[in-house]
Amino acid sequence: MVINMNEKEYPMAKLIMPERAMYIKYSYGFKGARVKPHDHGVMEIVLIMKGTCTHYFEGKSHILIPGDFYVIHPTQIHAINMDTDCRWCDILVLTQNNTREQQEIFLLPDMQKLLYQNDPSLGYPLYHIPVIQREDILYLIKQIINEQDKQTENTEIRLRAYFCLLMTQLSQIVNISHTRLTLERNDVARILAYLEENFDRPIRIGSLAADMGFSESQLRRVFKEQTGFSPVDYLNHLRVQKAEIMLKSSEFTITEIAEKVGIYDTSYFSRLYKKYTKKSPSQDRVKNKEKII
Repeated sequence: MVINMNEKEYPMAKLIMPERAMYIKYSYGFKGARVKPHDHGVMEIVLIMKGTCTHYFEGKSHILIPGDFYVIHPTQIHAINMDTDCRWCDILVLTQNNTREQQEIFLLPDMQKLLYQNDPSLGYPLYHIPVIQREDILYLIKQIINEQDKQTENTEIRLRAYFCLLMTQLSQIVNISHTRLTLERNDVARILAYLEENFDRPIRIGSLAADMGFSESQLRRVFKEQTGFSPVDYLNHLRVQKAEIMLKSSEFTITEIAEKVGIYDTSYFSRLYKKYTKKSPSQDRVKNKEKII
């Protein structure tokens, strides 16, 4: 299946962009689908939310996984193949013909670093959001999407505030981890994709290393260098994040949720959950029930 990406894909953006500096939308693609080579009249920041895909840019291909984001400038041609079912977020940024208030936002140092870091000498403009920072960024994106179609008195003020917060958080990630794509990085992308797809199963790091062609010590070193986390710490963060979503949105028991994220010892699950969220699972479950009531 081929997905044609052109101005028709963004009907609301064409209406809103002349008045706003940014528009955000969610996009989906099924396994095997491909987005044909295309460009945009605006700057595009793409954040992978679920699944894996292969991105083609300037004659090279790169594997993308959940948490990856890249910056594409107007007229830069790129294409995408879906390796699995995929969900991503398109952040469309109008960098020209803005109002004075919008131009002031783009002159902020954080915005300059994020939007104009795409220098060919720096390599591929790909960055990875650690799992512990992902929830805050996805929250800001959700707030912007909820606000952008409203026409209330304070809509523009709230949108500018959320926009600045979002760009600041993304630019901080750019500052910390401007990733140059290497063979090791692609290997780590495969490992991250495996963890995202199999977090609900028992995972042995030694077996995973062997499957990926690494010794266990080599895998731990490369993974730490590329992500800032040990494989076990990253997996634990991921499991707790998935569990937190289920605690707040489902009626499964705490034991059932622990098992659904690959942890079969409820006491150990509770200790991990408190370590990463500073709350117990039962506290989040009580808060969820109070909201429902």
